[in-house]
Amino acid sequence: MGVWVNNSDGVTPALGRIWPPGYSVFPDFTNPRAVEWWTTLCLEFKDVLDYDGIWINTCLFLAVQALDLYESVVQQATGKRAFVLARSTFVGSGKHGGHWLGDNFSLWKDLHRSIIGILEFNLFGIPYIGADICGFNYNTTYELCLRWMQLGSFYPFSRNHNSEGNIVSKQSYIKL
Repeated sequence: MGVWVNNSDGVTPALGRIWPPGYSVFPDFTNPRAVEWWTTLCLEFKDVLDYDGIWINTCLFLAVQALDLYESVVQQATGKRAFVLARSTFVGSGKHGGHWLGDNFSLWKDLHRSIIGILEFNLFGIPYIGADICGFNYNTTYELCLRWMQLGSFYPFSRNHNSEGNIVSKQSYIKL
């Protein structure tokens, strides 16, 4: 196909390990053929499923040019402005969308770190920012989840997002 990021030989697609476990290859958005392929794929998928957004994970879009491409393709497919949220951002990426702080832990220190992270990303020009409320990894506790949801109500981007198989303290929702 000639659309993937390649190894140093310039021919063999580079394999990456991602979550969930498995190997993957990644489109090379500096290659016009990859851009055309991905755009066509998104538009054809729109004919199969009338989506209004796409969640692209694993830091696929790194460069500002790729963010422009993403916004353009989603707008073509949906007729709406794209919502962009990434874990991989750069100073000034706030022009395109937001950032989430990634896979944190269900620990009090990660609740505290979320405040610092949000303020730092505001300094980087990314005002739409948030952390995984109650922590992504490990099981949370009632008290931690309750306090994190209270803090999270002040996050610009607020969501409770947990790793597969983790127990979320549902009692925290009842007490709120």
